[in-house]
Amino acid sequence: MQPILIQRRNLEAHVATTDKSHSGLNVIRFEDDKSVSSDGKLLMVVPYQPEPIEEFPGTVEPRPGDGITEGVNIPLASVEKVAKMLPKKQTRPILENAMLHGVTNYETVFSTTDLDTVNDMTVQNGEQRFPDVARILSDIEANDGQPMCLQLTVLEKLIKALKKAQATAVVLVPGEPGKAIRFEARHSDKWVGDEGIRGAIMPILVTD
Repeated sequence: MQPILIQRRNLEAHVATTDKSHSGLNVIRFEDDKSVSSDGKLLMVVPYQPEPIEEFPGTVEPRPGDGITEGVNIPLASVEKVAKMLPKKQTRPILENAMLHGVTNYETVFSTTDLDTVNDMTVQNGEQRFPDVARILSDIEANDGQPMCLQLTVLEKLIKALKKAQATAVVLVPGEPGKAIRFEARHSDKWVGDEGIRGAIMPILVTD
């Protein structure tokens, strides 16, 4: 992967699980254009806001990786530590980013800066197995239609994550009985382009 800038919302707005029995879902997946997370019930895709890496302060020197191109899974605990590295007080929006670089099969580097100090954190990559997001969303979108019943705790988790992503509205699109519900959310005042946050909610009960 080429060095990319990861926004605060991509570090904090997620639905990953801390349940150790689902080790493949204790991660956030960072790809070239989005972050992805899931807890088995919820699936959330958060596109990056376009930020030219050239605008990041030159005090951070991007490190080359070893050719990985399909994305990297970072343990949730490590992502939370990176989010805390972002400067609490800043006057330039570009500082609300962490640079992801130096990606190898085993580790990834995150760098943040407040202009005076550069903080580098090398983290061990998580398990590479992860849901096939493109296939899941394609299957769901092909079967939009029927109403379903959802757990309130699942919805509360989704709302909390969407608020962290600065979303102001969400659209729910039910699918076939027993299939997942597709959702889309966005904040048109702050997002560039047409692509917003998207994902899926797994139902627990189908209505008659």
